[in-house]
Amino acid sequence: AACVPSSLPQAPPPPPGVMLVPPPGAGARGPRKWLSTEIEINDYPKTARWKVTHKEALVSITEWTRAAITTKGVYTPPGKNPPPGERKLYLLIEAEDPAQLKEAKQEVKRILEETSAYAAPDEKVGGGGRYSVV
Repeated sequence: AACVPSSLPQAPPPPPGVMLVPPPGAGARGPRKWLSTEIEINDYPKTARWKVTHKEALVSITEWTRAAITTKGVYTPPGKNPPPGERKLYLLIEAEDPAQLKEAKQEVKRILEETSAYAAPDEKVGGGGRYSVV
Protein backbone atom coordinates (compact mmCIF):
# COMPACT_ATOMS: atom_id res chain seq x y z
CA ALA A 1 0.00 0.00 0.00
CA ALA A 2 1.27 3.45 -0.88
CA CYS A 3 1.79 5.99 1.85
CA VAL A 4 0.12 9.34 1.20
CA PRO A 5 1.78 12.34 2.86
CA SER A 6 -0.62 14.36 4.99
CA SER A 7 0.58 17.56 3.30
CA LEU A 8 -1.23 16.64 0.08
CA PRO A 9 -4.77 18.01 -0.18
CA GLN A 10 -7.49 15.40 -0.03
CA ALA A 11 -10.37 15.46 -2.49
CA PRO A 12 -13.69 16.42 -0.94
CA PRO A 13 -16.20 13.60 -0.53
CA PRO A 14 -18.68 13.21 -3.39
CA PRO A 15 -22.10 14.85 -3.04
CA PRO A 16 -25.01 12.73 -1.75
CA GLY A 17 -26.31 10.25 -4.32
CA VAL A 18 -22.96 10.10 -6.13
CA MET A 19 -20.65 7.07 -5.93
CA LEU A 20 -16.94 6.79 -6.70
CA VAL A 21 -16.26 3.95 -9.13
CA PRO A 22 -13.09 2.95 -10.96
CA PRO A 23 -13.32 3.25 -14.74
CA PRO A 24 -13.11 0.11 -16.83
CA GLY A 25 -9.50 -0.58 -17.87
CA ALA A 26 -7.86 1.99 -15.60
CA GLY A 27 -4.63 3.30 -17.15
CA ALA A 28 -1.01 2.54 -16.28
CA ARG A 29 -0.84 5.64 -14.06
CA GLY A 30 -3.13 3.88 -11.61
CA PRO A 31 -6.85 3.83 -11.25
CA ARG A 32 -8.65 7.13 -11.58
CA LYS A 33 -11.72 7.81 -9.48
CA TRP A 34 -14.93 8.27 -11.42
CA LEU A 35 -18.11 9.74 -10.05
CA SER A 36 -21.42 8.19 -11.01
CA THR A 37 -25.11 8.80 -10.59
CA GLU A 38 -28.27 7.23 -11.95
CA ILE A 39 -31.50 8.62 -13.38
CA GLU A 40 -34.47 6.26 -13.65
CA ILE A 41 -36.20 6.89 -16.98
CA ASN A 42 -38.58 3.91 -17.04
CA ASP A 43 -41.71 5.89 -16.09
CA TYR A 44 -41.21 8.79 -18.51
CA PRO A 45 -43.23 8.85 -21.76
CA LYS A 46 -41.90 6.75 -24.63
CA THR A 47 -40.76 9.79 -26.64
CA ALA A 48 -38.78 11.15 -23.66
CA ARG A 49 -37.10 7.77 -23.06
CA TRP A 50 -36.24 7.54 -26.75
CA LYS A 51 -34.87 11.07 -26.83
CA VAL A 52 -32.36 10.54 -23.98
CA THR A 53 -31.26 7.09 -25.18
CA HIS A 54 -30.88 8.04 -28.85
CA LYS A 55 -27.30 8.09 -30.10
CA GLU A 56 -27.41 11.74 -31.25
CA ALA A 57 -28.51 13.03 -27.84
CA LEU A 58 -25.98 10.88 -25.97
CA VAL A 59 -23.10 11.93 -28.22
CA SER A 60 -24.08 15.57 -27.87
CA ILE A 61 -24.22 15.41 -24.06
CA THR A 62 -21.00 13.37 -23.88
CA GLU A 63 -19.08 15.80 -26.11
CA TRP A 64 -20.36 18.81 -24.17
CA THR A 65 -19.87 17.47 -20.63
CA ARG A 66 -17.23 14.76 -21.17
CA ALA A 67 -19.42 12.39 -19.10
CA ALA A 68 -20.19 8.82 -20.12
CA ILE A 69 -23.87 7.83 -20.29
CA THR A 70 -24.96 4.20 -20.40
CA THR A 71 -28.52 2.88 -20.71
CA LYS A 72 -29.16 0.06 -18.24
CA GLY A 73 -32.06 -2.01 -16.97
CA VAL A 74 -35.18 -3.09 -18.84
CA TYR A 75 -38.38 -1.27 -19.67
CA THR A 76 -41.10 -2.30 -17.23
CA PRO A 77 -44.73 -1.39 -18.05
CA PRO A 78 -46.66 0.61 -15.42
CA GLY A 79 -47.96 -1.55 -12.58
CA LYS A 80 -45.51 -4.37 -13.32
CA ASN A 81 -42.30 -5.39 -11.59
CA PRO A 82 -39.05 -5.90 -13.50
CA PRO A 83 -37.95 -9.50 -14.11
CA PRO A 84 -35.93 -11.14 -11.30
CA GLY A 85 -32.38 -9.84 -11.20
CA GLU A 86 -33.24 -6.83 -13.38
CA ARG A 87 -33.99 -3.18 -12.66
CA LYS A 88 -36.30 -0.69 -14.29
CA LEU A 89 -34.81 1.26 -17.21
CA TYR A 90 -32.27 3.88 -16.07
CA LEU A 91 -29.26 5.87 -17.22
CA LEU A 92 -25.87 5.51 -15.55
CA ILE A 93 -23.89 8.76 -15.82
CA GLU A 94 -20.14 8.70 -15.06
CA ALA A 95 -17.62 11.52 -15.03
CA GLU A 96 -14.24 12.34 -13.50
CA ASP A 97 -15.28 15.77 -12.29
CA PRO A 98 -18.33 16.69 -10.14
CA ALA A 99 -19.11 19.65 -12.43
CA GLN A 100 -19.17 17.37 -15.51
CA LEU A 101 -21.44 14.93 -13.70
CA LYS A 102 -23.79 17.72 -12.60
CA GLU A 103 -23.98 19.23 -16.11
CA ALA A 104 -24.71 15.86 -17.72
CA LYS A 105 -27.41 15.03 -15.17
CA GLN A 106 -29.03 18.46 -15.57
CA GLU A 107 -29.03 18.14 -19.37
CA VAL A 108 -30.59 14.66 -19.27
CA LYS A 109 -33.27 15.87 -16.85
CA ARG A 110 -33.92 18.94 -19.00
CA ILE A 111 -34.44 16.79 -22.09
CA LEU A 112 -36.70 14.39 -20.17
CA GLU A 113 -38.87 17.19 -18.74
CA GLU A 114 -39.03 19.15 -21.99
CA THR A 115 -39.94 16.11 -24.06
CA SER A 116 -42.44 14.87 -21.47
CA ALA A 117 -44.25 18.22 -21.52
CA TYR A 118 -44.90 17.81 -25.25
CA ALA A 119 -45.75 14.10 -25.14
CA ALA A 120 -49.13 13.03 -26.44
CA PRO A 121 -51.68 12.63 -23.60
CA ASP A 122 -51.99 8.88 -24.17
CA GLU A 123 -48.21 8.52 -23.83
CA LYS A 124 -48.04 10.05 -20.39
CA VAL A 125 -47.98 7.57 -17.52
CA GLY A 126 -51.40 7.41 -15.91
CA GLY A 127 -52.76 9.61 -18.69
CA GLY A 128 -55.87 7.49 -19.09
CA GLY A 129 -56.72 5.15 -21.86
CA ARG A 130 -58.10 5.28 -25.34
CA TYR A 131 -61.70 5.79 -24.17
CA SER A 132 -63.37 8.27 -21.84
CA VAL A 133 -66.59 7.96 -19.92
CA VAL A 134 -69.12 10.62 -20.91
